Amino acid sequence: MKRTVILLLIILLLAASCSSAKPTNDPKVVATEYIKAFFEGDYNKLKTIVTKSDIKEIDNAIPIFENFQKTNLETTVELGSVQVNDTKATIFAKAILNEKGDTYTTEENAKVVLVVEGGKWVVDMDKSSMNE
Repeated sequence: MKRTVILLLIILLLAASCSSAKPTNDPKVVATEYIKAFFEGDYNKLKTIVTKSDIKEIDNAIPIFENFQKTNLETTVELGSVQVNDTKATIFAKAILNEKGDTYTTEENAKVVLVVEGGKWVVDMDKSSMNE
């Protein structure tokens, strides 16, 4: 009986430590990947770094992303302020867009909101915005 109780306590402690584990990725890296994928039209990449509820929105917007792909943009991301707590991160950044083979440069300000889902930081597209 005593062993059973000890075993149950160990299992409960392990379960609690797993559920409160820190995310396995870096929110700054995810925000940078998100901004680049967004402007370069890489919807397959976007679908791997957004919330599950945002994947359907991306699927519905594939024609828009395909148009972005045709523009042949190279995106550089400069991170600004970063606010991170245990379950939410807000990152402000500047996206510098260069069309390959052209000298035209556009700067877009972005606000990327990330949440923890499945033990990883992912972008909440509904709370994020470009042209911030």
